[in-house]
Amino acid sequence: MSCPLQTREEGAPWRVVLLRGARTKAFLQDLPRGSGPPPAIVRLRPYRSKTTLTLRQDRALRIAYDLGYFAYPRRGSLGDVARMLGTSRSTTLELLRRATAKLAGLRYGDELHFRRPL
Repeated sequence: MSCPLQTREEGAPWRVVLLRGARTKAFLQDLPRGSGPPPAIVRLRPYRSKTTLTLRQDRALRIAYDLGYFAYPRRGSLGDVARMLGTSRSTTLELLRRATAKLAGLRYGDELHFRRPL
């Protein structure tokens, strides 16, 4: 297998990032066996996006919003959201904090600067 971005003379190793699943397994099995070193799996870790909400985070935000957790004055409590999710209050708070941090990151990105005390 060759990389279309490299000339044959370069011959430098290259990496492919794949999601876990049946397609990845099929890709690895279909790699041609040549005289070179066998393909190596460098890292198997779940990929966590810094901007995309997980389904769990999305659900937590939706429930919190529907219950009025973000309303002013607040109509729903953290305990109400936790009961609806079936999680503890601390887990619920962590879900909401991570989700809102991702949304803030989408909105502000690198523009967000913290005010330093004088």
